[in-house]
Amino acid sequence: MKTIAEMNYRGQELIQKEWVTWNGKISSGWGWMPSKELRQEMPWLPISEPASTAEELMDKVDSYLDNVEKHRDDHNTIINATAEWCAKYGSE
Repeated sequence: MKTIAEMNYRGQELIQKEWVTWNGKISSGWGWMPSKELRQEMPWLPISEPASTAEELMDKVDSYLDNVEKHRDDHNTIINATAEWCAKYGSE
């Protein structure tokens, strides 16, 4: 896998990578790995986020950074539902 392009968007590094698929074809895509500092501030952010185009990835970054309450609430709903399931059925 090799890096084709990098850009800084809203203080976050977005990277375009290229790789060879299982059948020998070349493919590429963009990815965002939120900074450690941002993930500490907002633990509900994804560990990494893929996209086909830079524009698509910028839209995803915008969504996460502009709709903090929605993404935090969605994350908390999942955490609470998981805890309830584990309490009811066990964690193993």
